[in-house]
Amino acid sequence: MNNQLNTLNMSGSFPPIFKEKIKDQAYHVGDSCSLRVHVIGNPRPTVSWYRNEELLTDGGRVRTTKGDDGRHTITILSTKPNDFGVYKCVARNRFGTVTCRARMLCGDHPTRPGRPHVTKISDREAFMIWEEPDSDGNSHILAYKLDWHRPGDERWTTATYCIDECALIKGLKVDTSYRFRVSAVNAFGISPYSWASVEIRTKKKGASAIDIDDETKRILLRSRQATHAPSPDSSPAASPHGSTENIAQACEEETPKKDELLREVHLQEIDPANFLEFANEVWRGRFTLIRNVKPKSGKKVKRVAKIIPNSSEDALREYEMLKDIRQQRIIRLHEAYLWNDFVFLVSEKLYGENVARSMSLKNKYNEHQVSSIVKQVLDALQFLHHRGIVHLNLQPDNVIMQSRRRLDIKLIDFGRARKISNYDGEKIDRDGTAEFMAPEKVQRDPVGVPADIWGVGVFTFILLSGVSPFRGETDQETFSNITHVRYDAHSLYHNVTKYALKFLYQILKRNAKSRLTTDECLDHRWFQLNAPMIKVRKSAVFSTDKLKTFEEDYIKRRMVGSSPPDALLRAYGAGLSFSSDEEEEETWATRRFSLANP
Repeated sequence: MNNQLNTLNMSGSFPPIFKEKIKDQAYHVGDSCSLRVHVIGNPRPTVSWYRNEELLTDGGRVRTTKGDDGRHTITILSTKPNDFGVYKCVARNRFGTVTCRARMLCGDHPTRPGRPHVTKISDREAFMIWEEPDSDGNSHILAYKLDWHRPGDERWTTATYCIDECALIKGLKVDTSYRFRVSAVNAFGISPYSWASVEIRTKKKGASAIDIDDETKRILLRSRQATHAPSPDSSPAASPHGSTENIAQACEEETPKKDELLREVHLQEIDPANFLEFANEVWRGRFTLIRNVKPKSGKKVKRVAKIIPNSSEDALREYEMLKDIRQQRIIRLHEAYLWNDFVFLVSEKLYGENVARSMSLKNKYNEHQVSSIVKQVLDALQFLHHRGIVHLNLQPDNVIMQSRRRLDIKLIDFGRARKISNYDGEKIDRDGTAEFMAPEKVQRDPVGVPADIWGVGVFTFILLSGVSPFRGETDQETFSNITHVRYDAHSLYHNVTKYALKFLYQILKRNAKSRLTTDECLDHRWFQLNAPMIKVRKSAVFSTDKLKTFEEDYIKRRMVGSSPPDALLRAYGAGLSFSSDEEEEETWATRRFSLANP
């Protein structure tokens, strides 16, 4: 790492690094399937492709392309069953080699979801829950479709679409019997229907409304049920895959133009209100305010603006870190303004929760999902470290899901990030949240790349236990726990695999130089994509009870002292109100889940 930094800074030459890595792709036999990477390096890297460790070359059904901007694609024409497997892309130049892997999978509709259980009933409403399908068909579930049936009806009636494993069905008839069923939708089609629920009967007119706890209300709110009439032109039957094309398209990220990917974001000393319409607040931090914004140009994109007093040490630092970074796992800065002693950082809008919150909304999750999330965090850090940047603030709130249905994350909040000139870094102030600090920061020693690796360890431990490993009753106790690497391994879930345990052991080390590097982490056996390892990770299933408790406590602690400066609130505060944003999200979700009644 040290040599890489020096080469980059002194001569302009540097080893390859991926801005975009290949992702798992599913396909139908007979379709063409493509995998894409974006790699940079100087001299320009050469790229090789492998399937199950066998070199692939142009010819037959294999096509490779390369662009001047470092984008490379491999396409398999008229795919066959033996085309699926683990694909590897290797980029090389004389300064180094980088590798990334992903799976090409056979896509299918999801398997049958669990039988819905009606847990609460009123005169016109019913609340129900169910288990997600055992298999998503190798394509993430886009929506659940809920139907009801009354005795004597000839056919089932669609009630609603939702994106979580629970739903509140409204508009039922008073004192009437119903049964319910659920099906799951992905890009390849709709699953078989679940077994129908036990028959229930709505209560007589005037019965009290359903009493739903605050946690479930938040889940329902974020589920953003789409209750508009389904669109007939998006019927699964209309597609050769039985897919819902407009759903899949709506789930894609906003695709930036080529020149936007290359240009640096300049800090403009002009009033952002000339170009942006400021909407509701979404977050208040100790020194920051975050609001939803829309371009006044009429462009249909959603952004968020982070507003920071220019007197804050973090304000311009975060801009400097993000102004020219374009990487698939890092928040993308679109615009930046300096006006009235405030810095405005306008970035892409992410639709998911912080990662711990997102996982805790389920009833259970598995180790394979955790390893996938941690690997994506490492992908982001690998790129940053290559650029000589350390994040230094890795915690659940700064790892955000891009959507509610996909395990795709982005790393945010670069207010404490630093540019470093060597692997070991430099001495910095001991500020931030105590439980996430590395030992060298606690001891006021130089802080560099290994501090981020420690952060990965703490983050991983939380997801594998629902416990913050070093947190004590006071900051001093926490610092002591960190300095002596004192944590309770028994707080990890009892069925965590030995590969995850070994990974944690190799990065939660007191001596910074003894920890794995980012590249070594990504090569760790815990992240291997072969079928036996995936099966082992998926078999380690965890209840979310402990993670829910951690998340609730974590958010409460984050909110303490989170009021921004009065000057910022007077100038740009709008009050924490989520109604307008939820209406926008409702519209977006409705468009996303407008399916035809099959």
